[in-house]
Formats: sequence, structure tokens, C-alpha cells
Amino acid sequence: MLCCKDVVKEPFVIINADDYYGKEAFVKLHDFLVSGEDLGREFTMGMGGFILKNTLSDNVTVTRGVNVVDENGLLSQVHETTGIEMGEDGRIKCDSEEVQEWISPEDKVSMNMWAGYPEFLDFLAEDFKDFLANVEEGDLKSEREGVGDIGSLVWSYI
Repeated sequence: MLCCKDVVKEPFVIINADDYYGKEAFVKLHDFLVSGEDLGREFTMGMGGFILKNTLSDNVTVTRGVNVVDENGLLSQVHETTGIEMGEDGRIKCDSEEVQEWISPEDKVSMNMWAGYPEFLDFLAEDFKDFLANVEEGDLKSEREGVGDIGSLVWSYI
């Protein structure tokens, strides 16, 4: 995203190239962007969220950003979680012991579908400097999770 920081001048949606999101998700993010809703935060973004059980594979485990929302329905944490699968008992299994304690098939997850406004890219540039300053040398897999109050609006889930 930072590569287009000086080019993007309009609201945008960014997605992974290898996931299928469906038309409904794009419509919801479009509606969010044109609403111009201001949540009174440092920046406002929308996330295309999905119900976990609807995103699972019958063949392999998946990685998802498992979401925690606050009392207002706003995203407060994203736990990047690997090895997610449906167990034979109908319970979700995953690689994270912490998330395993509370994860369920109905949980809301991110598949990296975000909508935002150009001013977010300035915030991202500053935050990325902090991220890089705290990555240990040689740690090529470092990601930030549970980032706290990031100001994102969590929409209806598909």
C-alpha cells in the first residue's frame, strides 16, 4: 500500500489477489466509502469481514485475522491465526493456544479486504517506521497483531 502513497488521492479498497470475496463484500465497502462516516478516530477504515465457518477449506488449514470487536461493533484487535480448521467435533482448531481458548465457527475474520481514505496512507507510513524499528534482525515473518484501537469499522459479515 505504501508504494501508492503519493498516487492514491481517492477512497480505495485493497484486497489479496488470491482470495474470493464475492460481490456483496465490495458493495458493502463501496457503501461505507461513499457514506463518508466519521467515527471520530485518528482515521476511519472499513473492513470486509466474514464469518469464519464460511471461509474454511475442506482440504487444508487456513490463516485468518480473527477479530475482536468492542461494544460499539468497532474492530479492536486482529489476531493473525494460522492452522485454522474445523474439527470433526464441529469445533474450530488452530495453532494459537490463546485464540484456541475462545475461537468459534461464528467468529468474525478478516481476509484482508480493507477500504480507506488517502489520509490513512500517511498514518500507515508513520506506523510502518515504528514497525520496522521493532523487528528483530532476520525475522522475516514478523507481523503486527492485536493492534488495539485502530479505528476501523466492522461491517456486516458475509
